[in-house]
Amino acid sequence: MTAFPTRRLKLICDEPLKYGANAAAQYDDPDWPRFVRISDITESGQLKNDTYRSLPPEIAMGYLLKEGDILLARSGSIGRSFIYKQEWGEVCFAGYLIRARVSKKHDPRFVYWSLNSSNYWSWIESIAMRSTIQNVSAERYAEFHVPLPSVATQHCIADFLDKETDRIDQVIGKKQRLIELLAEKRQALITRAVTRGLDTEVPDKSEDTRASEGDGGIRNIANSSNWQFRRLKNLATYNDEVLAENISGDMEIDYVEISGVSASRGIEEIQRTTFGQAPSRARRKVQKGDILISTVRTYLRAMATVTEISTEMIVSTGFCVIRPASHIDGAFLGWAVQSKPFVYETIKHSVGVSYPAINASELVNINISFPNRATQKAIANFLDRETDRIDQITEKTQQSIDLLSEYRSTLITAAVTGQIDVTNWKMNGATDRRLDQIEEAIEEA
Repeated sequence: MTAFPTRRLKLICDEPLKYGANAAAQYDDPDWPRFVRISDITESGQLKNDTYRSLPPEIAMGYLLKEGDILLARSGSIGRSFIYKQEWGEVCFAGYLIRARVSKKHDPRFVYWSLNSSNYWSWIESIAMRSTIQNVSAERYAEFHVPLPSVATQHCIADFLDKETDRIDQVIGKKQRLIELLAEKRQALITRAVTRGLDTEVPDKSEDTRASEGDGGIRNIANSSNWQFRRLKNLATYNDEVLAENISGDMEIDYVEISGVSASRGIEEIQRTTFGQAPSRARRKVQKGDILISTVRTYLRAMATVTEISTEMIVSTGFCVIRPASHIDGAFLGWAVQSKPFVYETIKHSVGVSYPAINASELVNINISFPNRATQKAIANFLDRETDRIDQITEKTQQSIDLLSEYRSTLITAAVTGQIDVTNWKMNGATDRRLDQIEEAIEEA
């Protein structure tokens, strides 16, 4: 099909693009207009229930949104766009958002979908590459060229994308929920194995076991002579090695930051850099078998066992580096610190609200329940096998989500640029076929 002509965004708006209210989010009066910030809007364009803020009517009046208004992120998540929905109620918008009020001669939904196309995102990326500041002004947004077919075609494409993307989003939502359930199952499996053992190591119905499950804390759940309780510091040493002060800045290191570690995937990111260019927190030396536990933002559960290592690997001082003693199976201990009771105690003893942290000396005072060495090994082998199976299902599900998201983006771009006839596309069931193909491709993989 023939590509649609384009016009700059500012030429299809009733008024210039407008910045939001430069006011502090300090009120929560439910009778006042809600004050919407970028952080209040979910990826799917819904308002969060737990972040309500409002503005006095006299301040909010000049920033109230109307049906069809489009909001654009000025900084932070630059490029993100949202379209006002009636269920939002009476709302005004904050200074890091920019409002585009599309002329009644055009369908604002079509413009919104154009601001979700790959053409638009390529334009945003080109802006970001030319600027050292992650900030897009209203004047810059106003220059984006929006494809503009006839109004009737705009309505048709907008209706099509509203319905088709909703179908795709529902499938994605179900898969995301599956990943959440798999993560819960994984966590429960780990906790059960390292606190109750395998088979009948610890009776399921013991009073102490039920008490532990009730509040998440550590109790004497190992109701068996085969199990013992010790503080972590009695089962391992910690933070044994640090880099010397006289290290050359030219020395190359493999640096692991807290953001590069997760409980489910282990060490995901290693940065090859020089000591001189690395952050000042790049100080802790590690060896194979060490266990990394983040002592900051502990709720993120950034922990992992070092399974592969180079002689130059250095980790952040934000980690407590645990080195298991000889009488403890390191793999078992690595699983034990991922259990719900241990994580609960770590978070419980963390200090701070927005950036909770725990001292390493306090972390190693947390108790660990453990059986004899042979049982430790059996539990570790069991968890290696079972979590790997769950992780494979999770990975396939995530691959499916990625393909669906890619297809969603492709469909939006093709529709708003006139590359497909949306009427024939829908009548021929093309979306159904593509969804089936994605599922078949994942199954074959």
